[in-house]
Amino acid sequence: GDWSSDVCSSDLGRVVVVNSITGTGQVSKLGGANETVLLGANTFTGPVLVNSSGTMTLGNASAINTNSLTISNGTVVVTPAFTIGNGWNNQQVLVTGSGSVFTNASTLTIGNGAAVNNVVTLSETGSLRATGVTIGGSAGSVSNGLVLRNGAQFLSGVNVVIGGASGASNNYYQVGGAGAAATVVNNNIYVGSGASYNSMTVTNANLTGANVYVGNGAVTNNRLTLLAGAQGTLSAQMLIGGNVNSLSNQLVLNGGILYNAGYQGYAAIGCQNATTPGGNFNSLIISNGGQYLNYGTQGELLIGVGSTNNSMIVNNGTFAQFDAFISGDPQLAKWKGQIMPRNAAVRKKPTALWPYHHWIIASCTPAQAP
Repeated sequence: GDWSSDVCSSDLGRVVVVNSITGTGQVSKLGGANETVLLGANTFTGPVLVNSSGTMTLGNASAINTNSLTISNGTVVVTPAFTIGNGWNNQQVLVTGSGSVFTNASTLTIGNGAAVNNVVTLSETGSLRATGVTIGGSAGSVSNGLVLRNGAQFLSGVNVVIGGASGASNNYYQVGGAGAAATVVNNNIYVGSGASYNSMTVTNANLTGANVYVGNGAVTNNRLTLLAGAQGTLSAQMLIGGNVNSLSNQLVLNGGILYNAGYQGYAAIGCQNATTPGGNFNSLIISNGGQYLNYGTQGELLIGVGSTNNSMIVNNGTFAQFDAFISGDPQLAKWKGQIMPRNAAVRKKPTALWPYHHWIIASCTPAQAP
């Protein structure tokens, strides 16, 4: 538990942990406006407290798979912001074991600046609490990730941004996997907010959120995928390619189930709403037993407003809108199943306004209202 003089140094309120530490005691930094910097492979089973207006950083510009923080059956409480990979690479945080909690009273940023391959992993019922999470926060932030597996929990109900600025690419949010189901309660989820080629994958997990935005801004090729064993519930809306310059973004239900239970919850592909244009070549794909079930009493599916070549594809899956309606231009659709919802009407917009959108239905399974 004790620190010796060759382990840490102080520079005007800045505490630098030079060597690796493994201990069961409490590590605290109280007061001061600067930062605590961990430079080694640090493992704590006792609490780590950083109560100040400064920051806590994993900081080693040259470390490769050696600079890490492990919380094993313990807690880390960080009052200010915590950045993993603040311009550095290969920083790792592992929260594992029953009762392990990583609490950040501000935004947790994973990958900021020219930061590559920085990862926070929650496993074995480990838990994360924060006021917000950004994965890939600036240009040059590439391949950074947040991973939850084997019963891990993230229950803060906050916004999560994957790819938060132009040039922040290939960042990822992975929920679920082998072992017990992970549980996540977020607010708004942004997959590619001003950034391209970012992803979120959910499997063997229960996910709850308000709004989902896939491709938010002048971006391309962002993807949210729900695989078999994944169940998501939204309370508001789902937008895929909602900006006029957002191209080729996808929401894929490949065996996963997505509920929209919002009163006016709707899904929009290639548009923001019934009057605001979106981008082109965006898609909702439902396959391999996947399901999209909208129980909102005023829900709506919108495919393209002032845009082209957006699509919904259902192949061996279920699409259901209850007490709702579907908007779009079905002239190029290839109907091989039944999609008409209960108490619904299909609204066809003039081709001159909404051209070249596709509704491709194959082996669609009819669903009943609950």
